[in-house]
Parts: sequence; structure tokens; C-alpha cells
Amino acid sequence: MTSIIKVDQIQNAAGGTPTAADLGLNVSGSVLQALTFEDTTTSQITSGSWTAVGDFATITRTQANSKFLIQANINIGYTGEQSNPDADNYAITLSRNGTAFTTTTRTSMSSYGQAGGVYGFTASDVPITGGGVYWGKYDSTYKTLAYTDTPSGNVGTTFTYGIALVNTGGGGLISYNRCYQNIGSGGITTLTIFEIAG
Repeated sequence: MTSIIKVDQIQNAAGGTPTAADLGLNVSGSVLQALTFEDTTTSQITSGSWTAVGDFATITRTQANSKFLIQANINIGYTGEQSNPDADNYAITLSRNGTAFTTTTRTSMSSYGQAGGVYGFTASDVPITGGGVYWGKYDSTYKTLAYTDTPSGNVGTTFTYGIALVNTGGGGLISYNRCYQNIGSGGITTLTIFEIAG
């Protein structure tokens, strides 16, 4: 026997619009919200310690026990002090509320890899000025990373994400959002954050 239920509107107990979870549906793994942010601020890093270069992507938790998938596209400029700037190294991670996801510092990038949200790199062969591959000893590049964060906090808790950098040796200057010879301009870093139902 076929049954049909027709209603004009369904409300939750508080009189609001129900979510799929309110209706008893399994939403585990579903995307609850997706936000994209751009940052054009600039920073220069010489420190061998993790430095948060700007928290600019803010998201508010809408479901208990949800996770946040962060995808980042990061502009990095590098001014080397050696004839081959690829001999100098740096690492990138994310920051949450002003604190890098890791506080570990190392002087050799061979110790880094994709672990715990930390990515290690050498400077890229992308010269932006001059006629030779290392003319002016300056490179600019984009790096990408993805990381799933599972912070504690109730529904309504706000988290602010950004980028953290560490200069791991060689004496060169790491620049965040620098794609021109002018140290204070040019680059754009983007973060896309997905809240995933737990």
C-alpha cells in the first residue's frame, strides 16, 4: 500500500528549519559548509622558528565533532644568499588562532616531509627577473597543501586559520606573498575550508 504525506513546512522543536541530522538522516562525511579566503598581506621570514604570517580565514563550527579540511595555495618568494638558492630551504604549515600546528624546528630539510601537516621545500627554479636562471638570486613559487584538522570546541566555536613558515637555513630571506622584485607586493594566498560532518 502506497502512502503519501504532504506538508507545507517542517520545523524543528525550536521553530526553525531542520537540518538533515534533525530528520534522523546519516550525514557523516557530508560537507556542512565551504568557505574560500584570500590574503594579500606580506611578511618576510629569517627566523629558524615557526612564525605565523597571518590568520585570515575564519570559520564557525556548526556541528559537534565536525572536522575541517583546509586546502591552501601559498605564494612564496625567496631571496637566496648563495649562487644556487635551491641550496637554502624552508617549511610551511598551517596555523590556528595564531599558533603553528607544529613547534618542531630543524636545520635540515631532509628531516621534513609531509607529516603532521608540515611540508618541507627547497626554493623553486622560477626566476622572475633578469636573463639567467639565478639572476638576482630571486625565486617565486606557489605551494599547495591540504590538512584535516580536528580541533576541540562546541557548536558556535570560531576558528581562524592561516599560514606559518620557518626558514631552515642558508641565510636567505623567505617572503610570504611576494611575486615581484618589490618585497611588499604581488602575491595572493588562498585557503578553502570545508567543515565535514563527524
